Amino acid sequence: MDNFLTVLTIIKEIVTIISIAVGVWIALPLIRKKLASEQVKNTIDEITKINEKTRPLLQKMIEKYSFVEDGHRPITLGELQSMYLDCKKINDELVLAQGEVATLAITLENYIRRLLHWYKRTRGELIFFDEIQSIIITNLYDIHTFMLKNLPLPTNKLIKNDLYVNASVRKFVTNAKLVFYNNLEVGLSSNNASAIYPIFYQNIVNKDRSIFYKAAFDVFGTNIQYYIARLLYVHNYYVPLFLEYKIPYFPNTVKLLLVGFSTMQDLFGERVTVDLYYINPDYHIKLDGILKNGNINGFKDFYLPYGIEFPLDSKIHSLRNLVYKITVDEKFAKDIFSKYRRSFENKMIDEKNGIF
Repeated sequence: MDNFLTVLTIIKEIVTIISIAVGVWIALPLIRKKLASEQVKNTIDEITKINEKTRPLLQKMIEKYSFVEDGHRPITLGELQSMYLDCKKINDELVLAQGEVATLAITLENYIRRLLHWYKRTRGELIFFDEIQSIIITNLYDIHTFMLKNLPLPTNKLIKNDLYVNASVRKFVTNAKLVFYNNLEVGLSSNNASAIYPIFYQNIVNKDRSIFYKAAFDVFGTNIQYYIARLLYVHNYYVPLFLEYKIPYFPNTVKLLLVGFSTMQDLFGERVTVDLYYINPDYHIKLDGILKNGNINGFKDFYLPYGIEFPLDSKIHSLRNLVYKITVDEKFAKDIFSKYRRSFENKMIDEKNGIF
C-alpha cells in the first residue's frame, strides 16, 4: 500500500511539473508581448520627456536666428563658432529623441562643425551669414515639427527578429540575432533611404561655393548620391550622378560624385541652365591632367547602367576643395529624365528596400 501511495505521489508531482511547463509555454508569448508593451511605453515616455525638456531651448534658438538684421554680409569666425556651439547644445539634448528628431540634430551639428573646419583651413573663404542662418533655422523648424507631430508608434506586431550576421558564420558567433521594435526608432537613423536625409540636404543642394559641398561630403560621403537622386526627381531631372573615367593603361578609375545642382535663367528668360557641382571622392588621385581644357569627354554615369555621358560641348571648371562645376541646358536634364524615368524609379525603390 505504501508503495502504491509513493507511486501516486510521484505521478502527481510529474503531472504538476508538466502542467506548470505547459502553462509557461502557453503564457510565454503573452509575457513577451506584455514586456514589449511596457518597454515601448517606457521608451515613448522618455521621448516625450526629452521633447518637453528641449522645446523651450529649441524655441529660444529659433527666435535667436529668426531675428537677425543685416544678415547678408560675410560671416566671421566667431559667429560660425557660436553657431556650432548652439547646434551642439541642441544635439546634446536630443541625442536619444525619436529617430527623425535625433538624426536632424546630429546631422546639423556635424555639418556646421565641418563647415567651421573648412572655413579655418581655407582662411576665411567667403560665406555669408544668412546662408548659414537659413540652414540652421530651416532645420530647427523641421526638428520642432517632427517633435510635435511625429511621435513614433510601433505597428501591430510590436517586435521582430532580425539576423544581421552572414549565414555562413552565424554558427561561430554569439548575439547573431537582434530584436527590433517595429517603427520605433530612437537616435541616429542608419537607413540611407530615410526621408530625413533629403529633407536636410535640400538646404545645401543649391549652394554655389565649394565649401558647402566639401563639408557635406565629409558628413555623408558617397551616400550623397541617394539623397540627391530624390531631389533631382522632384525637379524632373536626371543627370549623371556618379561619373567614372577609365584611364588608359592604368588599373584604377577616377570618379566624380554629384553633390549639388541649381537652376539658372538668363536675363532675357530665353535660356534655362542647370549648374552641376561634383566632388572628387578620391583625394589621392589628381584630376587636373585628365580634365585639362575643361574636357569631360570619356566620363560616364554608373548610377544607372547606361553609361550616360554629357553633350560633347560640355565643359568642366575646377573650383576649390576638389569640387568641379559643369553647366548644361535644362532640356538635357529633362530629356534624360524622360528617357530613363522608369529605371531611375526602380533604382530608388531598390535602395528603399535595402538593395544598393
